[in-house]
Amino acid sequence: MTVAILASERLLHGDLSLKLAPRILVIEDDPLVADLFRELLPAQSYLADVVGDAETGLEHCARQHYDLVISDKNLPGLSGIDLLKRVKAIDSDIDVIIMTAYPDMQSVLAALEAGVYDYLAKPFESIDEVMAKIARALDKRRIVVENRRLVDYLTQANAQIEGMNRGLEAEVHKRTAELKEANARLEQLSLTDDVTGLYNQRFLYGRLGEELLRARRYGEDLSILMLDVDAFKNVNDSHDHQYGSLVLRQLGDVFRKTVRATDFVVRYGGDEFVVLMPRTRLADALHLGERLRAATEAATFGVEGDVCKVTISIGAAARRESASEDAATLLRAADKAMYQAKAGGRNRLAVMQGERPVVVVAGIG
Repeated sequence: MTVAILASERLLHGDLSLKLAPRILVIEDDPLVADLFRELLPAQSYLADVVGDAETGLEHCARQHYDLVISDKNLPGLSGIDLLKRVKAIDSDIDVIIMTAYPDMQSVLAALEAGVYDYLAKPFESIDEVMAKIARALDKRRIVVENRRLVDYLTQANAQIEGMNRGLEAEVHKRTAELKEANARLEQLSLTDDVTGLYNQRFLYGRLGEELLRARRYGEDLSILMLDVDAFKNVNDSHDHQYGSLVLRQLGDVFRKTVRATDFVVRYGGDEFVVLMPRTRLADALHLGERLRAATEAATFGVEGDVCKVTISIGAAARRESASEDAATLLRAADKAMYQAKAGGRNRLAVMQGERPVVVVAGIG
């Protein structure tokens, strides 16, 4: 059987499975996490196979079509990244979500560069967020299948276009427009956070790298803010994760309305956010950081009859002042400053001056 036929059969199986019930493979050697997925996925109408080691998982992939693979990063005898490569060799269309208890910046960057679709930090902060990431991956899968179907249709139609009547030509134009729309939706899904509607980490790492290259080439300024919600765990503990997701979405609205049109607001993960500010001096970044802190402190979150107040701690860093010429170093500098703001009493702003974080604005409360 040729490679083309195999690919066609997998695409057909993928199309049919997504119309019925998506099938997910979970590879996890922690019994508690494995049992969680065994219970959680069928409850959401997904077909699920849960195995405890990489080799068994690869055997399943070889004989069964899957729409998504969720794997622990550190498996006995095989890392999650190596597993990803072998899964992609079996079926290049399968997306993989990596789970890790240590989501440090360098490992996340390496995973994304290797082709991982997304990652989940253990222990899970919110089951809602786990299911949302699974749903986003399956949505992407549906769009890829739809794109391929449309491309096949267009290829066949274009081969017969000569001599066709105007009606058929109009149909080709319609299908082309559908393909462009599907690609636009796919791009939007891959770069935005499902809870807040803000940009996500995938967007941040790509855009921050581009902006750093531009800033170095033209000698421009570049600043970032790292924002963390103070004591957000108390919000989830006193309500539920659905309420917490609502608060995060409302926070995103506050940030969007406060920043400038040229700034980019990113949900970095959990209750952390990043504001990327191209062509911005550190002094201007500090002014924006204080506006964000004050706007958050003044806002009310939640729903009528059940509202809450939250504050944020902010770390500021700039390419020049922190001597940061790569994305990871600049993000670490802002993160270090943010933790200094936390240590200084929360609801305040700190800045990196060289290698030393200093609190420059203290909030009231």
